[in-house]
Amino acid sequence: MDVRAGDDGRVLFTCRTGCSQDAVLAALQFDKHDLFPRKKGVSGAQPGGQRCNTADFPSNCGEDRGDSEREGLTLKQYAEAKRLDPDFLKTLGLQDVQYFGAQALEIPYYGVDGSTAAIRYRLCIKKGAGGDERFRWRKGDKPSLYGLEKLGEIRDVGSVTLCEGESDTQTLWSNGCPALGIPGAAIWREEWDAFLEEIPRITLAVDGDAAGEKLVARLSRSGFSDRLRLVRLNGFKDPSDLHCRNPEGFRSAWNAAMESSVPVEPIAEKPQTQSTDDETFNRLAMLTDVEYDRVRESEAEKLGVRRPTLDDEVRKRRPRSDDKGPGTAILFPELEPWTQPFNAAEWLNAVRAEINRYLALPPNAAEALALWVLHTHALDAFGISPRLGITSPEKQCGKTTTLQVLEPMVRRGLSASNITSAAVFRTQEKWQPTLLIDEADTFLKDNEELRGILNSGHTRNGRVIRTTGETHEPTVFRTWGAAAIALIGSLPETLEDRSIVIPMRRRRPGESVKRWRINYAAGLVDYARSADWWAETHMVTLRESDPELPDGLSDRARDNWRPLIAIADLAGGDWPDLARAAAISLTPGEESSRGVVLLADLRAIFHRLGWPENALTSELVAELTAPEDSRWKEIGRSQKPLTAVGLARRLREFDVKPDQWKADGKNARGYRRAAFEEAWDRYLPPDSSDPVGTLGLPNDDMALRRNPVGAEQIEVPSEDLDNMPESEGSPEVPTQDPPTEEDSDTLPWL
Repeated sequence: MDVRAGDDGRVLFTCRTGCSQDAVLAALQFDKHDLFPRKKGVSGAQPGGQRCNTADFPSNCGEDRGDSEREGLTLKQYAEAKRLDPDFLKTLGLQDVQYFGAQALEIPYYGVDGSTAAIRYRLCIKKGAGGDERFRWRKGDKPSLYGLEKLGEIRDVGSVTLCEGESDTQTLWSNGCPALGIPGAAIWREEWDAFLEEIPRITLAVDGDAAGEKLVARLSRSGFSDRLRLVRLNGFKDPSDLHCRNPEGFRSAWNAAMESSVPVEPIAEKPQTQSTDDETFNRLAMLTDVEYDRVRESEAEKLGVRRPTLDDEVRKRRPRSDDKGPGTAILFPELEPWTQPFNAAEWLNAVRAEINRYLALPPNAAEALALWVLHTHALDAFGISPRLGITSPEKQCGKTTTLQVLEPMVRRGLSASNITSAAVFRTQEKWQPTLLIDEADTFLKDNEELRGILNSGHTRNGRVIRTTGETHEPTVFRTWGAAAIALIGSLPETLEDRSIVIPMRRRRPGESVKRWRINYAAGLVDYARSADWWAETHMVTLRESDPELPDGLSDRARDNWRPLIAIADLAGGDWPDLARAAAISLTPGEESSRGVVLLADLRAIFHRLGWPENALTSELVAELTAPEDSRWKEIGRSQKPLTAVGLARRLREFDVKPDQWKADGKNARGYRRAAFEEAWDRYLPPDSSDPVGTLGLPNDDMALRRNPVGAEQIEVPSEDLDNMPESEGSPEVPTQDPPTEEDSDTLPWL
């Protein structure tokens, strides 16, 4: 085994036989703490001897070790950072969990009766540069005192220490000291006073920062202030810090600090004047986004307001800018956790009613919109986020109103009447909002880059790569996120394929809706709050869902509707049926691309010509362009007939190329039937030579065409087709009588 001292005072060892770290330490009678530097003049534990009682760890114990700010936090890392026994922590209910895909530590808060009152997740050890990102409460849970299950024991002892956070409380418990934890210096509820009524001696141990001093002042005016004493840990941040730096000597040091505690004198509340608040808000409004982010939390605590309230006041005072200025920062309000009972089916009913109150929509559209709103909150559960296309043939059909009604209810709604491709991927990377894009007909159709980025955000792994900074470092930007796009006309083909389209129309005379006002949005925010809670609560169930989808949907349509139908199935009530009806109603019949139409037309021509082995290019072009109503008579920007070169260019996409052969001793150029067969098999239905209408000619391989529901199977001889005049339509197909109401139970499409 190799052993050497590191440059920073650590002990480095390597076992050449593959022994584990724990095995080597046990053999040397060391533990992990002996591997770290100690105070000058203090010796470490020697083999066979006693461990030194004053082992030195940095004053920010745990903040430079075991920190998983980006990668998550485990129970083992937390125990090592706080120098607590992992088994002891497990007895308190702490356990490793996954929190939105990241490793986290679950810390249960119990009530007086021992039942779980709340769950708090710890994501990392230390605060980040942008603020305190260490903790998250489970949605719907209210902050509580930590350790209320021990309140009976505390009352028997007659003494308790109030400290900040769980780790200080756990440290005191592990050393046999009664304690209750306050989940944060800025959090104290007046109703918590009742828990301390029967306890004669109450000691307060808080951090010596501004927030801690504010808590001291707040409790000095409480109902138990006459029994309250303050303990100062000179040179130490808190009880956990004292324990980390001197575990063996903690109890004696703590007892000495308790003996030196002093009564807390009442501290008068500082008056807050409107002018002082205004000065603070104005000062913060002049900061840059980065500067404001750094002080946002502390300034909110000083003012005694919630961070969203501070954001609103600062936003009001930010200078407005013209196109040459920096613009206005995007700030999303923090939603208060939802604590009311929640029924998803009733929620969907209510959202549908709100939508119908302000909008005149086609059938099933309100149901689709309500489900799509809930899907924006459950985005992390799915791999597909269908675009929402809101289209109309003309202006004044309600597209903008639709976006305005949806914005307060969706997750982080962000509306824009124009947006660049760079703004899309940078916005999605930073905030992952729900984009609500209006007036898209004015800038989207001629912007291929923007269309591609909006297309890529349809799937969870959507991303773009750009170079950034002075070194042009390649950087990945995520494009995944929900988006609604409103425009006059139709969406670009590839974007429409990824969308659930709501075709808006002007209201008929007599169709009455309530006129939308911007100030109505505030009344819809509770839908977002409750949807956020529901989505997080059911995230695992939604991730594992695999709903049965209606027949007749294309693969892409099935992808688009799967998240919405999964949500409807979980919501229950009438919504499973409503969602499937909306999917069928709002999914248009699958239209083939122009290239597939060309393949179908050519197959019909080969059939009409008797399936020859070869066909001249001139012959095929003439057949394609001859009929008066042929779609190939006026194509492209020039609106001229299809040419031989144009035919070759279009067929090249399907790997169909022209060829040469000898005919009557002369060179002939055209296409071999065998060259088409693979493309026909791949892109055309096997039971139809022309699924999209082709040339409008009568002889379109009707013998292979799919029969309509209720039609008898008939054989149409090819010679009859060949002899039909071109001016007539398709052969008449005898059908059964229309189904009656009595037959409805047996109809195959119901």
